[in-house]
Amino acid sequence: MTEMYGKAFERRDLVESLGNGEPGPYGEEVRRENATSPLVMDTRGLSKSYKGVEALKPLDLKVPKPSIFGFLGPNGAGKTTTIRMLATLMEPDGGEATTARFRKEGGMTTSLPAIAATGLRKSFGDKIVLDGIDLDVAEGTIFSLLGPNGAGKTTAVKVLSTLIAADGGEIGVAGHDLDRDPDAIRAAIGVTGQFSAVDDLLTGEENLILMADLNHLGRSEGRRRAAELLDRFDLVDAGRKPAATYSGGMRRRLDLAMTLVGSPRIIFLDEPTTGLDPRSRRTMWRIIRDLVADGVTIFLTTQYLEEADQLADRIAILDGGKLVAEGTAEELKRRIPGGHVRLRFVDASGLESAARTVGAASLRDDNALTLQVPTDGSVGSLKAVLDRLDDESLAAGGLSLHTPDLDDVFLALTGHPDTENLDTGKDKPQ
Repeated sequence: MTEMYGKAFERRDLVESLGNGEPGPYGEEVRRENATSPLVMDTRGLSKSYKGVEALKPLDLKVPKPSIFGFLGPNGAGKTTTIRMLATLMEPDGGEATTARFRKEGGMTTSLPAIAATGLRKSFGDKIVLDGIDLDVAEGTIFSLLGPNGAGKTTAVKVLSTLIAADGGEIGVAGHDLDRDPDAIRAAIGVTGQFSAVDDLLTGEENLILMADLNHLGRSEGRRRAAELLDRFDLVDAGRKPAATYSGGMRRRLDLAMTLVGSPRIIFLDEPTTGLDPRSRRTMWRIIRDLVADGVTIFLTTQYLEEADQLADRIAILDGGKLVAEGTAEELKRRIPGGHVRLRFVDASGLESAARTVGAASLRDDNALTLQVPTDGSVGSLKAVLDRLDDESLAAGGLSLHTPDLDDVFLALTGHPDTENLDTGKDKPQ
């Protein structure tokens, strides 16, 4: 009996089966009108035994999103065991289970990336724009792609958002393969491009209602969603004014609000704050942080390095069609030489003793009574400098830590004449 339970069936099939004794199509997958909806749960051959007793025979489940899935069975059929495995509270003995956030294979649980690409390639004629890049963007994070003009940032966004086809590589977005299921990807994402998609002839409210119609929300739901977004983006007073009268910051907020009408879980933001004044830019930053706090994944391209520094959980730098570096902002900064500790002393004798202690690599300023000691910016390197002074019973009157910023990183990796000597975190040829 265990094999029967957990199979998907329509409610009417169950009623017919119980009513006339004829078996319903328990083994058939649910067919719904929204057949292109992504699966929120998918298991293949999931099994579990306790001390040699089979608690769950190989089980296949496919649960579409959105739906309410009824899981029936007598006591001991394996319902609770299945739930515990899907909730990552118990390891399966075999099979594979995929939920919206986790994939379980054998005894291992791994988080599914929101965006994954391996060997992504794209050319226009003889011009190679993306030359086999790999991406892995975790759910609920901000990933920033940086690069000089023409590096391929916008092309990457267009490929990942299904707007143009890749020439090669394996690409997954929101758990779906880009080649096999682009419709499911489109249902899960939103895109805000470099240039506003706002219709100047419509009011802000009308632009949002138009997007609601395109998302098939229905009249009342569309108006409710439009009102909610106008309030969220501080556009209520301007909602019934033509978009042509909006400032640059208001237009960008409206553009992003239009992207959110369909409640996407992944949003591609292609240079969203270009041309905005500092106040409007920071307003956009607040909105982006709020979206991520709600679990949305952001793929951000930007020309503003401070923006990536402030927002991004991870940053990748694209140059010449290749990713030349990837990591957190702090990791990237530590890869570039130039970090140092500046020690200030109260008298010349203290400066002289400290200079002898830390060695010839330090830079001494006798007028300012300061000593500049190279470090990689880490806590460990700072502690090592202070320990050497302490071993000689020397005390600095003050210190400051200086590390390279993202501007230094960007220039070094995309335009420095000696980039081949920089540590980009990649293995160097021997």
